[in-house]
Amino acid sequence: MSDDVELSDNHLVLAGDEFDIPVIRYLLATAHPDAYGQVFIEVPTRSFPRDVDAPDGVTVTWLARDAIHSEYANGLGAVPGEALTRAISGWVAEWIPGESHEHGACPDMRLGCSASARVKALYQHLGFDGDTGHSCR
Repeated sequence: MSDDVELSDNHLVLAGDEFDIPVIRYLLATAHPDAYGQVFIEVPTRSFPRDVDAPDGVTVTWLARDAIHSEYANGLGAVPGEALTRAISGWVAEWIPGESHEHGACPDMRLGCSASARVKALYQHLGFDGDTGHSCR
């Protein structure tokens, strides 16, 4: 995720892993005070420091890999990008069903965690061009 862009809308969705936290902090600090939306941050453990401030209308959800049952790692403890992919896929399915983005319902989405093959596949599925912008096909 790159911090050389600014959020273009008050409705936002940000997602990343522990390496994206500085950029997420920057984007939230520069977001409009009336911003609303969702932030997903995937971290290695439940004890990882959770120090991200967000505007009142933005919910931050922490996804600890060590607390998630993995479909790929044979038990407890998700592989990097697995929890984030599930969270974003579920969010998109609930909040951007079908063609609703054509009517202005697409939020400003920024995704990080680009080292994960699962997240890269999600980028392609959502129509992202890399991890610096957004797209709602």
